Amino acid sequence: QSPLSTPGRGSASAASMASRVRKEKKEFEPLLKALVNPSRLAIPDDSTNPKTRGRIVSVLSAVAAIAECAPYAFNAKGEGQKLGWGRRAVEFCLDSVLLGKNTRVNASMTMEEESSEEDGDEELSPSKKGRSSKNAKAKKGKGDDVSVHCQMLCGAIEVLVSHIRSTIVNGQRHSEESGAPKLKAPSPDHLQEVFNALVQIIEDGGVPPSSVNGRYCKTSKDRAELRRSASVNLLRLCDANLRLEATYLTPRMWHVLSTALLDSEKPVRASLVEELSAMYTSSGKFRNHGSAALAPSLRFVSLVTLCTDGDHSASNAGAANVGQRLSNRAKSSASQCIHNLRTTCQTARAQCRLEGRSSERNFENQWKRRLMPEYCVPYALHLLAYREETASVAGTLAGGDDLGGE
Repeated sequence: QSPLSTPGRGSASAASMASRVRKEKKEFEPLLKALVNPSRLAIPDDSTNPKTRGRIVSVLSAVAAIAECAPYAFNAKGEGQKLGWGRRAVEFCLDSVLLGKNTRVNASMTMEEESSEEDGDEELSPSKKGRSSKNAKAKKGKGDDVSVHCQMLCGAIEVLVSHIRSTIVNGQRHSEESGAPKLKAPSPDHLQEVFNALVQIIEDGGVPPSSVNGRYCKTSKDRAELRRSASVNLLRLCDANLRLEATYLTPRMWHVLSTALLDSEKPVRASLVEELSAMYTSSGKFRNHGSAALAPSLRFVSLVTLCTDGDHSASNAGAANVGQRLSNRAKSSASQCIHNLRTTCQTARAQCRLEGRSSERNFENQWKRRLMPEYCVPYALHLLAYREETASVAGTLAGGDDLGGE
């Protein structure tokens, strides 16, 4: 028996984990409580003071960081029947910001709590005008062409995806520790709502469900930035280690996501190509979180066929030109992924043969089509057959008939 599995070692590990959780909650819950406050989590409108209109962007960025690095504090329950602070933030981001169901955070706060939070505003932002001005200048240089509302929508997406990823990853990591605190995974309904919202943003060209009336995200830069955020974060939710995409990403959704790899705006296409390369190599957000990294689904391996680029945009229909460097990086990453898949497939086949005929049949009927990289070819052909070419390359209008009406 391994020393790590002895009862004494297990109880010590659980006690250590419980101590870390208490420390995490002690450090982050007060900050999260101060951030998730109706005076801060409020959608700015035309009457909002221009000097404070962008504060919601900074607040959502801070909330996303807490969701990622402090999942136990973020998922902590509230007092009595009240929602926890992290849950309130998640509801605000999904229901109010993305879906437009509510206009304010579901605070469930007493007047005493709310007044204490307003009093805390000065403590959180005392005379730090020097640092604040520096941050403001940095943000202005970074996103001066993107509206505050677009940045707010992107921030809300970051909060939702960071919460889902962090909760599932940390829940898996500590699930085998006896006595360790448990993290409750997001509900299937919540997961489906997030998947649906991100897909709808891409499908609608960068217009969020909460802005169907066209009030926000009017400019092409706003819509492109929102498409970029939605597509990149949707791909992160399809991380094989999360085990979500097979359940929540339908074939139609997969098609919609693939269109972002042919986006006419360079930032959108370049960001998704880079993220796809990270998925293939299990790096960046897709780095190994457990004992062994899982390979991406073969339908995602096939997406490399849409990453081709050359010296001008016409080399890939109407897709923005991102240059050969990114294209070659995607190809190289895909080749590495295919090599790893083939090695895994051969090892699994050999192991099944040793276990007997029944195990070998199971490999042929089930695992072979999931691991053998050649099975990504039908997906690739499917993508190429259904993609909408522009008239400059294919001689047809997007989604229309051949020229001449034949």
